[in-house]
Parts: sequence; structure tokens; C-alpha cells
Amino acid sequence: MNAREKLKHNLLITRQGMCEAQYISPHACEGGLGMHEVLYKRNDVPKRQQDYLWEERNCVLLCHWAHMEWGQETDFNRRLALRLLARYGHEAMREYLMMAPFKVKTAYEWMFSDDFPAEVPRGARVLAVNGRESMGICEACGKPVLGGQQYESYTDGIVHRVCRIPNHKDDLGGECLQDA
Repeated sequence: MNAREKLKHNLLITRQGMCEAQYISPHACEGGLGMHEVLYKRNDVPKRQQDYLWEERNCVLLCHWAHMEWGQETDFNRRLALRLLARYGHEAMREYLMMAPFKVKTAYEWMFSDDFPAEVPRGARVLAVNGRESMGICEACGKPVLGGQQYESYTDGIVHRVCRIPNHKDDLGGECLQDA
């Protein structure tokens, strides 16, 4: 069993064999589960250095349908990266990115910037800001919704009441709170 196969086997056990796209967009999984690289992809690095990719901080399990439907979308991969960040923490993810034996420009440099999380990426999970509990990230402005602020909750997320954009729908027919 090679390193990639060992990691997939371990992920199937530790992540209970669930498609991680379910956390982003619930769907009926079709096809078996496959391993998907999030931060660094196989085509990003030379073959001789690909063993570094087979690390739990870089990989998730996706059903075949989710992989084919969303696997190459930047926003989807960013959301998967945020799940990895929430799972392993800032320091562990920073270490993984900084210790890479190759220098590939990554879209995830914000994970290890010194001012993290001053600019909160959309979809990030912020627990508190200056001691005030965070209810979530406003889907309209991208800033934390803090305890005591007026907000509205939707199935797609949360929004400051002052940011609400009425009667706007996303591509899937749900509430969309971002600029059209």
C-alpha cells in the first residue's frame, strides 16, 4: 500500500466515510468516495515531491459526483480549505504550508499571514472578536456578526440586518445576500 492509499484508508476510518461536500452543500452522494487534494494538487508539484501531498491537512473525501461537479471550483476548494483550517487549527495549517519542500504559489497564503484573521475569508468560522461571541460571518459584507448586533439567519448563512438585500435569489433558488 503506497502513501496515498494509506492516507485514504485512514481518512475513511477517521472521517467516518462521509463525503465532506455534504457540510458545504447537502446532496445525494453518487459513486464511491475518492480523495481530493485541497491546498496543493498533484499537477502543482513534480512527481518526485508528491508524497508531501498525502497528508490529512491537504486532503478530504468526496463522492464521485461532488468531485466532478465542484472539484475544480475555486470557491468550493476555498470552503474545503476553511474546513481543514477549522479542523486542524491555524498553527498546524501554517506549518503544513510553510514546510512544503516545493515553492508553489498557493491561493491559501492568508492562512499563514501574520495578521490572520484581520481579513476574514468568506465562509470562515470565527468564534469571537475582542471577547464578543461571533454568531457567524455576514454573507453580504464578509465581517463577523457579533453578539448584540441585529442579524437574520437563513439556511445559507447569516447576515447583518443592515446588509440584507431583499428579494435576491442565488443560482440554486435559495436566499442570496451578496451583490448581484
